[in-house]
Amino acid sequence: MRGLDRHFGTDAGLGESAHARVSAYLEAGVGGPHREVRTLRISDASRFRKEHDEVAAAAWKSAAVKSPANCGACHRQAERGDFGERSLRMPGGVVR
Repeated sequence: MRGLDRHFGTDAGLGESAHARVSAYLEAGVGGPHREVRTLRISDASRFRKEHDEVAAAAWKSAAVKSPANCGACHRQAERGDFGERSLRMPGGVVR
């Protein structure tokens, strides 16, 4: 629940009351506040891996892309939530 103001580049923040209720619900259902927390990365999601399986490893490391978290490097309309192939442009055309 921490960092919702920058959730995958979008503000998913909640009001104070809603935040408290959702936090309490999650803590009750997942073992409480002291459990080990795993970092959630969009690049760990199975759909992300499936959609990006043709991208060469070198592309993720290129100066234009730098990491899978830099959606806007290839998805030119990412800031609008549009990840369709029509707005896709691979820097240098690097694919496997």
